[in-house]
Amino acid sequence: MIDALIEDHGGRIVKTMGDGLLLEFASVVDATQCMIEVRQGMAARNDGIDVSRRIVFRVGVNLGDIIIDGDDILGDGVNIAARLQEIAAPGGVAISARVHEDIRDRLDTAFTDGGAQTLKEANPELRIAGVVPTDDPRIEWVRSRAIHKALENFGVPKLRFLIEDVLENNVMDKEITVENADAKNMADRLCREEGLYCGMSSGANVVAAIEMAKSMDKGSKIVTVIVDRRDRYSAEYPNEHYVV
Repeated sequence: MIDALIEDHGGRIVKTMGDGLLLEFASVVDATQCMIEVRQGMAARNDGIDVSRRIVFRVGVNLGDIIIDGDDILGDGVNIAARLQEIAAPGGVAISARVHEDIRDRLDTAFTDGGAQTLKEANPELRIAGVVPTDDPRIEWVRSRAIHKALENFGVPKLRFLIEDVLENNVMDKEITVENADAKNMADRLCREEGLYCGMSSGANVVAAIEMAKSMDKGSKIVTVIVDRRDRYSAEYPNEHYVV
């Protein structure tokens, strides 16, 4: 199965390393799609098999410069992929930010930002809040396993969503709920007042950061991220474009 998928997506096996593989692809989209299909195929294979007989991969995908050394490849691009593989959840696929930037509008797959987990490992005193939109039921679908049951009813092989790793590994210290209207209003303010052409997810992050600041000591620092562009919402809000 794995060899066929690699070939179908234009990849090659550079070398084997114990029970691991080093792969090379001409396209980062093909590489990521291939690893997603491998993940899904292995999950389906492992379903119903005794734990001692399951094969569980960790996968890291990176886009970067490499050095060709005969039939081998070396360099930072390879080293980062290896590091991503180490921090991937069992059976999961970890991709770099550069990969996500290239594939996010080209693959119908949702990825969860894993930076929080790495930051907490380096600084145990760090507190991380997850932003939960009140009008977006997807987290509750996963938490309640409603989405799993719905997919099973359609005969879809058992899947594991990346948000499950975030929930089960207790990456978030707290969850802050944000109303859609508040997120949208903050995105409007950031656009008008700060010149940031961002969307509602970014607005929700800033609303949550302000809420979090209310309970923190003076001098504490809060870091949040502008995660989306405003034009992502052009279909939903066609008359609310701001040129900055």
